[in-house]
Amino acid sequence: MKKSSFLSLFALLLTVIFASSCKPDEPVNPNEEEVITKVTLTIADATTGALVQTAVYSDPDGAGGAGAVRFDSLRLDSGKVYNVSIAMYDESDGGNIKNITDEVRAESVDHLFCYTATGVQVTVVKTDSDGTFPIGITTNWTAVSPSTGTMRVELRHQPDGTKNGTCTPGSTDVQLDFVVIVN
Repeated sequence: MKKSSFLSLFALLLTVIFASSCKPDEPVNPNEEEVITKVTLTIADATTGALVQTAVYSDPDGAGGAGAVRFDSLRLDSGKVYNVSIAMYDESDGGNIKNITDEVRAESVDHLFCYTATGVQVTVVKTDSDGTFPIGITTNWTAVSPSTGTMRVELRHQPDGTKNGTCTPGSTDVQLDFVVIVN
């Protein structure tokens, strides 16, 4: 009798453990858009490697709240080529700053930076890749001729195999229009 009670208790314990381990977890949204409160463009002379400028966009409370507290313009010299890298951060929780660039790099098959010049004579070539398509964290910018306009910098979230190397599929994680002056 003692043996059957032990077996019954053991069977009940296994059932409880199995049932509690099979509870569904909170669903994870793999397509969740990033919160981006700060973007920096680091611009270096492609020939010398010398730092030319670090342009910053900062909106500490994120989209939809108060406006940006800093939004720098870019100044480039005509005829020069620049190595430009982008970094993005979520500083909405001051004690826990997240480097979103690292997340984008880790999920590069689902992300693409798009650069669109309007009114300014600057061409952009993406220099990094996810193995199939460009990412655009690192780029080369050529300042073609004196002009003034904007460079739209847009991070496209293109999950679930929708990334095709163009800016069409997906949704926008961040979109900024930096004023660019080419001397």
